[in-house]
Amino acid sequence: MAKRRDLVSARLFHNTFVEAIYENTMSISKLTGIKVVALSGGVFQNDIVFSLLYKKLAKAGFNVLFNSRFPINDGGVAVGQIYIAKEGLCV
Repeated sequence: MAKRRDLVSARLFHNTFVEAIYENTMSISKLTGIKVVALSGGVFQNDIVFSLLYKKLAKAGFNVLFNSRFPINDGGVAVGQIYIAKEGLCV
């Protein structure tokens, strides 16, 4: 019984977390007109969060971008830092 309760709690957490991101994204989109979203960062290594949010955003008409050639977590940040250094850009 405890295991089932843990599963329900975990699902509730994931659903609530995804809904919060989705609602914030919708609010920002309404203010800006932007319909392109990039899902990147360590939180999106969580398959449940990634797939639930991807489906919701795509269904709402967003062009959803995500890492495919580089790691979605800090490894992708390192690639960006290398690019900035290579180009001699100052940020």
